[in-house]
Amino acid sequence: LQEGKINDILISPLQFKSKFIFFGVSAKESQDLLNSSTKINTPSMYVHASVLDNILSKDFYTISSLKYSFLLTIIIILTTAISIFYITRLEYQILSLIFISTFFISTNFILFIYFSYVMLLIFPLSCYLFTILSSYVYLSFTEGAEKRKVTNMLSKYVSPSILHEVLNSSKNSLIPEVGKKENLTIFFSDIRKFTSLSESIPPEKVVLMLNIYLSQMVTIVFK
Repeated sequence: LQEGKINDILISPLQFKSKFIFFGVSAKESQDLLNSSTKINTPSMYVHASVLDNILSKDFYTISSLKYSFLLTIIIILTTAISIFYITRLEYQILSLIFISTFFISTNFILFIYFSYVMLLIFPLSCYLFTILSSYVYLSFTEGAEKRKVTNMLSKYVSPSILHEVLNSSKNSLIPEVGKKENLTIFFSDIRKFTSLSESIPPEKVVLMLNIYLSQMVTIVFK
């Protein structure tokens, strides 16, 4: 170039006008290789070229602020808790929880890939999992206590087989069904002067007397 022998050069210098030139090697023996997020053993000049391309195209990653991350976490906690406490059927609960996590993760991938927007995933997802765990632990304690309360109350008036059916049925047995057919045995009986008798003795003795009486009647019905 200094001697002006441009015709002897394999590539004309005009080819490099207004261009950025990177010199480097790609051979493994050169030890000039880096591990990137997309590939291992990437020649370092590719990394520099990628950085320059981001600068020229102004394509920079934008990291979400803590304010938006906190707001997103609150939304995830609320939607998760609502799905668990207000959706009664377990299969619908599971589907709603899968939808929440899938929607959140896929939205983050779309924002990252197409808009170079980075959202903090660890904290919202950790709160999401903690909300699921704590909600089901709370439900297990409260429903267990409620079930024991109902069991103690109904055991004084309902036979063990009926009590087991009511408490363990997949449907709500306390809600009457329309058009359901059952084979039943019905026995009508009466206690003579029961009204005046129940008014003259304490309530707990009335219940005791009825349990004795109904035990005899149940035996007759089963026979």
